[in-house]
Amino acid sequence: ERKILTRHIRVVHSGEGSFNCNQCGRSFKCASSLELHYTLHTGNKPYACKICDKTFVYKSTYTLHMKSHSADDMFSCELCPSDVTSKGELRRRCHHHSDARPWLCTVCGKGYPLKGTLKNHMKSHETDKPFKCNECGKSFMKKSSYECHMKAHSGENPQYMCDQCSQSYYNVFALKRHYMKHTSERRFVCDICNKAFWMKDALKVHKRSHANVKMFQSTQCSKAFAHKHTLVAHMRSHSSEQPFACNVCPKTFIYKY
Repeated sequence: ERKILTRHIRVVHSGEGSFNCNQCGRSFKCASSLELHYTLHTGNKPYACKICDKTFVYKSTYTLHMKSHSADDMFSCELCPSDVTSKGELRRRCHHHSDARPWLCTVCGKGYPLKGTLKNHMKSHETDKPFKCNECGKSFMKKSSYECHMKAHSGENPQYMCDQCSQSYYNVFALKRHYMKHTSERRFVCDICNKAFWMKDALKVHKRSHANVKMFQSTQCSKAFAHKHTLVAHMRSHSSEQPFACNVCPKTFIYKY
């Protein structure tokens, strides 16, 4: 017990950080913390979920993930079908139910309910997109977005399928967002054309079409668009990407419809 106390005082309260990472220079107070940190550089993820095969660097993250497979440990939103494993994640996931937008972008003035969401938005004003697709030349700011995009080129079938329609997705979050279309009441109504939406954010995007606000600018020409998905489709005209294939013949197309 005395040795444990002595080690605790030396490691936690001495202020020493004698164990340094030779990859990034970060300092740690004990060798075990440094060893765990090294897994971030090696890509080793020793904790694997036996249900969905997802892997994790840290045991704590793995334990939190495993709760997502247990209905008893879930936190549910009263306004939408979101089920998550922590109260913090529930706040992050369901912030769109609130009108509060205290975090404002200093570039375009757009407001966000969470500081982290604002940080992600600020990246959209950056020109640096380090993750580039070698197939079509499209670049991404986030590695996760790049990896999801590459699955479309690989021919891999989306593994998350909606049991209400034929739609399928590459990640479970996109599926959950889509599923709300089948389960939620369209209570957000446009006061101009009476079109109804199941999410408030979707209504805001729609109202841009009435205001003729075109905030999504093509980087290849002078065209601008009110909706991001329209810009994405337009950008394919500047590349050779034709992701929509006919199931009868080999012909491919830029647009689905």
